[in-house]
Amino acid sequence: MHFLGPGIGIGLAGFDPAGALVLIALLAIRANRRTVTVLCVLTVFCTTLLGTVLARLLGANVHHVDLRHLRPPDRIVLVLNVVIGLALIAFAIWRMRRPPAPEKPPRTYGAGIKAAVVGGVAVGFGSILDPAFIANVALASQTQHIGMTLALGLLWAVLSHSALIVLTVCVLLGVHERPVAAFDAWWLRARPMIGTVVNWVLLALGICFLLEDVVYFASGSFVLE
Repeated sequence: MHFLGPGIGIGLAGFDPAGALVLIALLAIRANRRTVTVLCVLTVFCTTLLGTVLARLLGANVHHVDLRHLRPPDRIVLVLNVVIGLALIAFAIWRMRRPPAPEKPPRTYGAGIKAAVVGGVAVGFGSILDPAFIANVALASQTQHIGMTLALGLLWAVLSHSALIVLTVCVLLGVHERPVAAFDAWWLRARPMIGTVVNWVLLALGICFLLEDVVYFASGSFVLE
């Protein structure tokens, strides 16, 4: 039981609002309660599963896993930079020149179920990018009991995704309508500006990928090694 104290601290340190943001996006397209539940359950399940498996397979050595040897050769990186850079620039220009999309009538049944599945899996397994998650894996690996390992993984998932869980409970209780209506009203006003910002960010990212190759040819090394 002495593992639970540090586990709570690590879980709170790994607070992740990503799942809650996905849920808000689903509510904006009138996702029903089943869809919201799928997102929440999948997120917690995938996070718990990943933490438990890593703790049993890698154990405390997870801190020493070195992925740098998986880095592709420089020539491949140069080609990828050009392809990704040009693709982002072309996509940004296409977004800037396309006519405004017509308003679609809201859907009320089964809206976003595929997005909920993809979002839940992505957010759940994306926890591996969180240093607090790695710390929890190292902590869970110190116990010899699979039950405690599973409990620590579940504890971290619940605390990390607490915002998603709280919002899901609000949806199931039916007390989310007013915040959703306020978000819809704000989105109608902010959508054009956000779209413009996204376009320029995509354009800037594309240019950065191309400049990375320029820096390599000028100095012999990448900016981001």
